[in-house]
Amino acid sequence: MTALTKHDWAVIDKAMNSARRGAFEQALEDFSMLEERTTDPRELATILLNEAQCNRMLGNFSKAYADCDRVLCLSTGREEDAVDAWMVKAALLVDEGRLSDALSVIDASLKCYPNTNTNLQLLRRGEILTALGEYEQAIPVLKSVLRTDEFDPSEVAMIHHRLGVSYGMVGQFDNASEHLLMTRSQPLPERYRSSNSFWLAKIKAQARDFRGAKTDLLDALKHADRSDVELLKDLYESLANVARELGDEVEVATYERLWRAQTQRR
Repeated sequence: MTALTKHDWAVIDKAMNSARRGAFEQALEDFSMLEERTTDPRELATILLNEAQCNRMLGNFSKAYADCDRVLCLSTGREEDAVDAWMVKAALLVDEGRLSDALSVIDASLKCYPNTNTNLQLLRRGEILTALGEYEQAIPVLKSVLRTDEFDPSEVAMIHHRLGVSYGMVGQFDNASEHLLMTRSQPLPERYRSSNSFWLAKIKAQARDFRGAKTDLLDALKHADRSDVELLKDLYESLANVARELGDEVEVATYERLWRAQTQRR
């Protein structure tokens, strides 16, 4: 059996650093070069899984699927290699908008490997259920992984965010507020902060805490993607409604004007 040399592993480290910097083409070139340098199934699985991720990020979906299938055909003796391949395939399906197919892949992986990277598999399942709008099914799955200590703070923040949205969608506003507020002290990715604050504003407005709702709406506006016209329209409309409840007609007029401006951008 031919194995990678110390120099080859240094190339892998270099390629992984390139991928972390977003230089996926360079990383893919290095990984591809190493494929012929080993016949060890475990080493080859490591290379192919990294290639699959690079191909995914480059939009080379057919190549990424092929990389995953090659890993699944290897006899590495490590169940985590197969689970990782299934997880990448599920991510590819999500990228393509094939959420039901992605859920089927996760379920198949859990059935085959229920005791390997279980919480990661369950987390991905909860994420997909949320994206599918299956909030009642998503809640117990996300709660189960939240009780573990396997995830970094940003992932924990995202679990709280998804739980908050899921509880909000099924009308359990106290639970929703609890989880949404938990993200305030955690490193929630910037692109989700607007959604998080928007949901808190909705809950406060329903409780007729209009000043609190206004504060959260302004925070949502601060973090909003300025290219997301629909989100900006919703925020300005909500700010106008809150201003109306607070009796501030000047702000009502201002936010209605901003809402009309977004409508004309469509």
